[in-house]
Amino acid sequence: MSPDAFDDGRGGAYNSWILTHASIDIVEHSYGKPRIEMSEDLFEEIRRAKRENYEKIYSKGGIEGDSEVELREAFEKLYDRCLRDLNSGDESSYIFKHHISRIEQQLSYYDRTYAWQDDKDQAVVDYIASMTDGYFCELTSKLFPGLGFRTVPILTNGSSY
Repeated sequence: MSPDAFDDGRGGAYNSWILTHASIDIVEHSYGKPRIEMSEDLFEEIRRAKRENYEKIYSKGGIEGDSEVELREAFEKLYDRCLRDLNSGDESSYIFKHHISRIEQQLSYYDRTYAWQDDKDQAVVDYIASMTDGYFCELTSKLFPGLGFRTVPILTNGSSY
């Protein structure tokens, strides 16, 4: 969806604008008070933006047109590939390098482990759910070149995302 599709007229700059203005507004209206407050104008703007997001993003039924078939195929192929990599113990795979090893490293600081072996399906779902759109498109294009997603290179030269 194009940023121009939104009523605020700021396009991609809206998030930065609202964070800056909301921070200032909340501090100004809360300073010296035993509670957090905001102006009526800010409250109405947040209400408007939330309503618009639900109308234009969240209440949509999903991907429209031919892209839905390609996207469904990409998800299915990626899921199957990741599950196969887990079942075979392929530690050179992306799910190991970019998901399991990173979680295990973070948990090691707390003397904990990631029990991904207990539910491999859930480990794959968690990995895919953690992906940004760009990472998903780049990874599926790299693993399945025939899918034809347009991508921005993020997994080149052996670097990890």
